[in-house]
Amino acid sequence: MTGHTGPVPLEVRAEIDDLYWHYTEALDEGPLEAWPELFIADGTYRLHPLAPMHFEGRAAMEAAVAELVAAGRPDGRKLRHVLGPLRIHAVDGGSGEWADVWHIRASVAVFETVPSAPTHVLAVGEYRDLVVRDISGVTDAELDLLRRVGDEVAGLPGDDGVPTAGFGPLRFAEKVVVTDSELAPTALVLPL
Repeated sequence: MTGHTGPVPLEVRAEIDDLYWHYTEALDEGPLEAWPELFIADGTYRLHPLAPMHFEGRAAMEAAVAELVAAGRPDGRKLRHVLGPLRIHAVDGGSGEWADVWHIRASVAVFETVPSAPTHVLAVGEYRDLVVRDISGVTDAELDLLRRVGDEVAGLPGDDGVPTAGFGPLRFAEKVVVTDSELAPTALVLPL
């Protein structure tokens, strides 16, 4: 598939903003079980150097979330993510089940509030993400329709000749959180 050139279209930027809003909402407000659904099935999450955390695949993320939910939020702690502007770079390519691919970077600050204590900075760093349009849930009938409709209506053709651009939800293929410090004021058990 041919990559995008020029500025990211406003409708795509709005979709990307929405993905990041859902990401921070799942971690800040919940439900935490929504967090793994924002990744493709074989997506990865890495946090370093602060409290190294690594998950390969949505199933591993779901298992970790199930353990966290069963344990409950420690001491009623609450997180609040604040993101800087997203720097979006469209990537040439896309393969298999991905139709659109973007590298995205954003500064992030995560604050933690503990009952009966002042809010403090938990972590500051940067997201270095790979976001894709996931068409894995598209049915064969929908793919057949896309083949018949063609480029004019459905978008650019994928490697298999199926026009898929703009079709399917955006998800993280890879999320890398690089913190500025190796030290945290409290134990970190939740993803950032």
